[in-house]
Amino acid sequence: MSNIYLKPNIGGGIKTAGLKSTEDFKTATLPLPKKVVIPFTHHIGAPSAPVVSKGDHVFVGTKIASSTSFISADTHSSVSGTVSDIIELHWSDGSLRPSAIIETDGEQKPDPGITPPEISTREDFVSAVQSSGLIGLGGAGFPTHVKLAKTKQPVDTLVINAAECEPYITSDYRTIMEETDEVIEGIETVLRYTGVKKAVIGIENNKPKAIELLNKKLNGSPEIRVVPLKTIYPQGAEKVLIGRVTGRAVPSGGLPADAGTIVLNVTTVSFLSKFVKTGFPLVEKRITVDGSAIAKPGNYLLPLGYCIGELAENLGGYVRSPERILLGGPMMGIALSSEDFPILKTTNAVLYLSESEVSTIPNNNCIRCGRCAYGCPVCLSPVEIDTAYENGEIDELKTLSVKNCIECGCCSYNCPAGRPLTQTMKLAKALLAKVGEKK
Repeated sequence: MSNIYLKPNIGGGIKTAGLKSTEDFKTATLPLPKKVVIPFTHHIGAPSAPVVSKGDHVFVGTKIASSTSFISADTHSSVSGTVSDIIELHWSDGSLRPSAIIETDGEQKPDPGITPPEISTREDFVSAVQSSGLIGLGGAGFPTHVKLAKTKQPVDTLVINAAECEPYITSDYRTIMEETDEVIEGIETVLRYTGVKKAVIGIENNKPKAIELLNKKLNGSPEIRVVPLKTIYPQGAEKVLIGRVTGRAVPSGGLPADAGTIVLNVTTVSFLSKFVKTGFPLVEKRITVDGSAIAKPGNYLLPLGYCIGELAENLGGYVRSPERILLGGPMMGIALSSEDFPILKTTNAVLYLSESEVSTIPNNNCIRCGRCAYGCPVCLSPVEIDTAYENGEIDELKTLSVKNCIECGCCSYNCPAGRPLTQTMKLAKALLAKVGEKK
């Protein structure tokens, strides 16, 4: 993580330095990469099944992997060219995921079979969204059509996540500023086909221009309102956001629908607006590129599968050696071990950080200061969970509700002893899942 100053906040969460230096950088494009690497599965849920082989020619938007269950999503080619190989890509969790390497032909011809979807019912809408390959674009990667399907619980509120609370990242902000009409049209589309009556846009108050623009465009809409929020991390975490904009709580182990809500990222609804008009699937992503190691920070619209190393080359290279390259923000992003890793559907930023932006605190003994619990936005006690995990106390981990951890990183960042608490929380959750699988 970077050495951003963070101040614990009463009530959960932490104050961060925004470092939003790219917020006024309009979205730009870059030369096509020589190749893209596209995993067949980007999402949470059942893996997608590849439908292309080495040597196949593909267009922009050609389906290359098909969903295998309802909680799954299709994947499409982001370029026109030839599938040069099928590889096993090393993922951040150590797993291997089948992926296609596609050599670009430079023509970017769209797939001739793409047409606008015919939608008249909620079921049509859900089916069309599943075919688009859309998953949560805020980072979690849950297939969007699952959220839009009818639930047993009554849902009355659509919550739009425009908080963008992590330092550095401004890609969602640029979506609002550059695609305001599409954002509003996307929200109206979701309301129309799901039957949800109202929508609230949760956005941190450090984005006054975006708040003003949205309110101007909405012009007093009775269905959609903007809710400015305190600037505090992790304001954009799903459960936190629901509580802040509706006053409702998602029960332990529950889903947003259990609080009468659907939560979608602001870039997700912008995509939906364009998709229902064109039928063009998800093949590109707006991302923030920042950090003092890269020559040309900014916001860029890139085809999925653009590799991190070639991205750096096309941005003028490094002005100093990167100490760490993060896929995502400094709080929840993943440190990459290879520049061959690609841009994913869930990628909202790539940070090329120099040594001055990265601090490493040696892992020392806990001093029982309580700062980890003080900043936890979901009121857990990471120090007790850490002890229970080290001792293998399964029942205690359940009692301490470790499953409710949102892996935001507040506990690790607040710890003056440098203990890897967030990693321990992840391991503890994985341990409980493994125990559950054996029963």
